Amino acid sequence: MAAASSPRLLLPLLPPLQIILLLFLAAKSSAQQTIYLVYCGNTNYTSPSAYESNLHALISNLTASTPNLPSLYSNITVGSNPSSQIYGLAQCRPDATPATCFDCLNRSAAAAAGDRVPIFGGGSGCPLRKSASLRADLCVLRYSDQRFFSKPEETSDLSLAHNANASDPDRFRQRVNDLMAEITPEAAKAESRFAVGVSNSSNLEDIYGMAWCTRDLYSDDCLLCLQQAIGDLESTSVGARVFLVSCSLRFETYAFFSQSPPSPPPPPQPAAPLPAAVGNDTGQENIGSAENFLFNLGTIRTATSNFSEENELGKGGFGPVYKVWHHWDQKMTLQIVDECLEDEYNATEALRCIQIGLLCVQNEPSQRPSMASVMLMFSSYSSSLPVPLMPGFYIRGAFSNEIKSQTSASEIEIHASNNMKSPNSENVISISDVEPR
Repeated sequence: MAAASSPRLLLPLLPPLQIILLLFLAAKSSAQQTIYLVYCGNTNYTSPSAYESNLHALISNLTASTPNLPSLYSNITVGSNPSSQIYGLAQCRPDATPATCFDCLNRSAAAAAGDRVPIFGGGSGCPLRKSASLRADLCVLRYSDQRFFSKPEETSDLSLAHNANASDPDRFRQRVNDLMAEITPEAAKAESRFAVGVSNSSNLEDIYGMAWCTRDLYSDDCLLCLQQAIGDLESTSVGARVFLVSCSLRFETYAFFSQSPPSPPPPPQPAAPLPAAVGNDTGQENIGSAENFLFNLGTIRTATSNFSEENELGKGGFGPVYKVWHHWDQKMTLQIVDECLEDEYNATEALRCIQIGLLCVQNEPSQRPSMASVMLMFSSYSSSLPVPLMPGFYIRGAFSNEIKSQTSASEIEIHASNNMKSPNSENVISISDVEPR
């Protein structure tokens, strides 16, 4: 009887289809349980220590709370003493269940501690290391003694590909590249930092793709991380994946995710006709001259509540004003792209155009590119662009710097009236002369 209960004796009694199904499920389960990327820091902690206690508290909190959150994401800081403070992040794929998320995070935590957990390529995890980053199919776990939130980590990566190549490698590569170009900006713009898509074909295999960043990244950094991953992707194989600490990419010829790809948005409704203006048309402009735009200092002081910061542009009673520099500085540049474009634009080209525009309005004339340089920037992607600084504006030029040294309102008013008689501009040397050919 004991021999009859052995799985080895029962397996041949099963129909061949069931045997194949069992082997497939076992392989899929094993793949999901494997920790693919393990990146350990260089510094160690001692045991026992306050840092070790904080690490245990952080891991317990992340593994217990993250699977129960709707976002399947959390980041926390444990410890008030800087010498033993620790930062942590846990995130599961949006298509993971709470159970699979919990299992994945616990396996990652065990692997980091050096327990016997399947790690791709072997390895012993990161025992006694102050920082560790681990990636599996369904989750990411990071902790460190240095604050890493919103900072992309691209120093470690792992690329995997199937041995089999597509029957038509060139066409397959193009379809993979098109799919990645579609889903990577979607992932960067999505709050979940996750996007999937499918490339369907009537006479070739379908291609399923996934792009995924950690949610702490700004959209711009997420896109840059994914673009780096695309460069490492083996797009002629019938399936490949790239793991970086902050992002990952994957494509297969079968559906490996549970979340349905987003359906295309409905066509926009036709705009309602504008009502005709009612009134008497005198044929004259309301503004007769530019003098109507000039206000004395007292009027401006009253309108702004004595130059209150609450009424500064972009805040308070004057309403929000969304500036390009603010979004660039906060690495949310894609949010300023016109929503009417929807997905009909290349995110990389949009970022490059905005960066060139910011370079053209730099405060120092020597930092502004010439027209020839701008044309080269637009026509050649091989040239790297300088990082722009905060742009300069006419009102923030020499005039405003001199005003800062004034101490009284009367002096400011006199200075303003004198400057109105002889307006000036800092841009005196960066004018490009365009000559006809």
